[in-house]
Amino acid sequence: MTINKNILTLSKVGNSSPSAYSRARVLPLYLLVVLVILLMVWGSSLAYKTLNQKPAQISGINQPVETSFGSIIVSEADDLIGLTSQDLAGVTHGIQNLVLVDKTQIQLTVALLNRSGQKISISPKQFTLVNPENAGEVILISNATIRDGELQPRSNIEATLSFVVPRDGASYILQFLDPGNDQIVEIDLGGVDVVSDEELSKLHH
Repeated sequence: MTINKNILTLSKVGNSSPSAYSRARVLPLYLLVVLVILLMVWGSSLAYKTLNQKPAQISGINQPVETSFGSIIVSEADDLIGLTSQDLAGVTHGIQNLVLVDKTQIQLTVALLNRSGQKISISPKQFTLVNPENAGEVILISNATIRDGELQPRSNIEATLSFVVPRDGASYILQFLDPGNDQIVEIDLGGVDVVSDEELSKLHH
């Protein structure tokens, strides 16, 4: 009886070995599948959050906007309507930076405040205008009272920036490329007026 019992015990062990070996082989595959599923769920969740993330709030005129080095503020925004041929007594050629009546010059007073302990590179090229209704339209700066240089620590500078745009009723956003982190700061400037047919007729006569 003892021998038989030992034989039966050995037989059970022998029969269970292939099953245990199979489970040992399947377990890593099972863990891999679980890991893939978890990664898919995490990726889907991340994509959902990204797609449904609210855009950064666009500031307005006279509202300080935080930057990596301090802040920026547009204190004034003037809409300077262009001139007609009559205004110029018919002389429309050879005048530098001439703006005619079918366009308008957006003139901004902008202050940059450097509250950091580092020098900050500044340039007129850091400023552009964008038409939010036509994201592909970018208006480059036409004139500025600042040049390429550096803003010293704990200091500020005020500049006048000019952009020439069509008088088509479009709204514009000022974009500033923050030199400290290469992030875009946006300030809503509102819209320009629409040129009338009468004014256009004066332009051509």
